[in-house]
Amino acid sequence: MAGLGRLENHLTAVDWQPTSLFGAAGNSPLPVLFGVMMKIPQLKAPLQELGGKHGPGHTRLAEIGQAWVSGASIEKIAQDYFDGTADNFTDAITAACKGVYRSLSNAGTWGLSALSKLSGMDMESLPPEVRRSIANLPAMLYHGVKTEGAIAMRMSCVPRTISESLGAKFSNSFAAEEVARPQVARRFLASLKEADWEESRPQGATMSGADYREVWATLSGEKG
Repeated sequence: MAGLGRLENHLTAVDWQPTSLFGAAGNSPLPVLFGVMMKIPQLKAPLQELGGKHGPGHTRLAEIGQAWVSGASIEKIAQDYFDGTADNFTDAITAACKGVYRSLSNAGTWGLSALSKLSGMDMESLPPEVRRSIANLPAMLYHGVKTEGAIAMRMSCVPRTISESLGAKFSNSFAAEEVARPQVARRFLASLKEADWEESRPQGATMSGADYREVWATLSGEKG
C-alpha cells in the first residue's frame, strides 16, 4: 500500500483495465506495478532473477508480461528477450520457460492480484464489467491470454494457441455472467463439432482442428 501511495501518478480504474496494463508498452502502468512488486520481499527474488539478469528490471518484466498476454509463444519470447539464437536456443528456451511459468505465472500473478486489491479503488462503485475485467487481470497473466472468454477456455484445458478464437466464439454464445462458469464452458466445448475446431485454429498452425480437439479431450478427461 505504501508503494502504491508513493506513485507519482495514482492509478485509476482505467489504468487497471487489460487494454491499459497489457497494451502499448509506453503508456502501460505495468512497469510501475512490477517496480512495486520488486520491493516486496516475498516477490523480489524470482522477479529480480528474471528482470535483473536479462534486462532493466521492472521494464523488462512488463515487456515480457505484455508479450505473453498478447499471445507470443515461448519460442518468440526466448528470441526477443533471452538472446535466443541458433547457438544457444536451448538455453534461451529454458530461461524463457522459467521466467514465464515461475516468475510471471507465480510471483507476478500473486503480486498483480494483491496490488489490485490494495489499490484503494472503490470497487463497489464500478460497473460490473469493469470489476470483472480487473478481477481477471491475474488470470490473464497466468494463462497468457487477454480476454475473459480465453481464460474460460484455458481453465477448461484448451491449448493456449486456440483459446482466444474459441473464447470469442464462447463469449458470443452466452451472457457475460455465464462466461465465468466452468460448467458452461465445459458444455460449450463438448458441443463443438470438429469443423468448429478447424475454423478456430490459428492461421499457419501445424495442428489440425481434430488435433486440437484431441488434446483438449485428453487433458479434460472428455476422451472416452
